[in-house]
Amino acid sequence: MFGELVTWYLFFGGLAGGSCLVCLGVRWYIDVASSSGEEEKNRSELVLWQWVRLHCRTYKAMLIIVLLAAIMGCICLLGDLTRPQQAHLLFIQPTLSVLNLGAIVLVAFVVCVGVLLALSLLPVRSRCQACRVVEIFTGILAAIVIVYTGVYLNSMWTVTPWSSPFLIALFLFSSLSTGIATMLVVIGLSDVSYLSVVKPLERLLGVDVACIVCESVALGAMWLQLGDFGESSLFKLLFIDGAPLQFWVGLIVCGLLVPLAIEVAFARRKRMRAWFLIILGVLVLVGGFFLRFCVMNAAVEYKALMLMVA
Repeated sequence: MFGELVTWYLFFGGLAGGSCLVCLGVRWYIDVASSSGEEEKNRSELVLWQWVRLHCRTYKAMLIIVLLAAIMGCICLLGDLTRPQQAHLLFIQPTLSVLNLGAIVLVAFVVCVGVLLALSLLPVRSRCQACRVVEIFTGILAAIVIVYTGVYLNSMWTVTPWSSPFLIALFLFSSLSTGIATMLVVIGLSDVSYLSVVKPLERLLGVDVACIVCESVALGAMWLQLGDFGESSLFKLLFIDGAPLQFWVGLIVCGLLVPLAIEVAFARRKRMRAWFLIILGVLVLVGGFFLRFCVMNAAVEYKALMLMVA
């Protein structure tokens, strides 16, 4: 079975992929809104201007976070290998395997994000055309990085906690939510005023609510698939009894319930301070980590359970 570093790899990989898609999504939204026939309407309502302001204040910081998270993911994955000195064989002697594909995609993703960060330092006019192709390619790689971890674990059909197809959806929506959380932290730490980005902030929080709801549905679907809601269900034995504090406090409370309550409250009151954004983002990030911890720990508990049965 995998070591503890794989949990961190799953977290950093999901964080990097989700943050990259959110960052590029903001940029692509601005491009589409600017070229559409609703440009004047957007300008009159200051909506487009707010998106541009948000993009200018967060783009470079988000790329730096994505790059660091992706590099940390590579380091954690390398550290967990039985023979890390032979990791280069994945590229010199590639095979048609999910593991080999994931390694190549992750390295290519790191390179593309590094190129985007370098291009962001150039003058605006000279970087626009050069960034376009790199951004599209990076976005595709980010999506693969997000989905890959769930697909890889799901391919190990002998490990029952990982055999559920809902695991892929769980990692997908969690990664997008952690990506939005990262941007919320960046907004909270920047000197941008709340009123100058209120419209984009409303949209980001609305998307995050949808991601958290979908994440909760996927988690519930896994629970149903692994048994029922009774005391003897396999889900309870593996996910809850194996790590009750991490599951209830880390995942359910910090990652799902509290962020959802805060975001719903914001939708009603339309007011949130910078420090509140930071707390909200950190809670979602904590929940994203403990989700992966619980998934990995469930496999350990399953292995122990099978040994007891045998």
